[in-house]
Amino acid sequence: MTQSNWRLPLVAFRNPSVRSHQVVGAALNGLASYLWEATQIARSVILFRFGGAQWRLEPRCKLFLRSLLVFRHAVMISNSDDDTALDQPSEDEWRRLVHAAVTARDSAYAPHSHFYVGAALLMHDGRIVEGCNVENASYSLTQCAERVAATSAIVAGYRHFRAIAIASVGGAMPCGACRQFLAEFGLELRVLTIDVIDGSQEKRRLAELLPDAFCPSDLPD
Repeated sequence: MTQSNWRLPLVAFRNPSVRSHQVVGAALNGLASYLWEATQIARSVILFRFGGAQWRLEPRCKLFLRSLLVFRHAVMISNSDDDTALDQPSEDEWRRLVHAAVTARDSAYAPHSHFYVGAALLMHDGRIVEGCNVENASYSLTQCAERVAATSAIVAGYRHFRAIAIASVGGAMPCGACRQFLAEFGLELRVLTIDVIDGSQEKRRLAELLPDAFCPSDLPD
């Protein structure tokens, strides 16, 4: 089981600038994360040990998992104030994130455009997950660095990201598809772009880059 957000309430409790509802929100988010991960493990055990029995249990399991996802998304949205100190990365975390993105860029596969991009996502437990762009001769199959990093984080069990750093020549912002992809997991995400030529950086919020985004809450029940 991956580390979840259980340490966040303690961090918030020690920080007087964080309001009480944010502490509660962090605790609920941690609880939702724990339940989600525990349910995933339990479901895997059921499928492995009981064979055909999963067909009878599957509908209830799906309903429970869907409810957890809705609950987690609601907690993320309620805890996404611009002035929250809970999600704000420290200076050391920003430095680590920049270094990881620049390093990941070295692994990029871009023989067609020669535009190499590295990305690094910061999780709530401090872990950093990297990604790089992977091009294909059939251009539409190209994978952007941001989505490679995000899908790797999802495979590792994460569903909410604190910040992303993106390194490229010129410090390019995420493309529209990547903005929509990242919005699935929270518009409060902080986005930092790095120009690997002159070292300049620009920091924005995903909500600024994708106003009026189409989100899971827009889907009918």
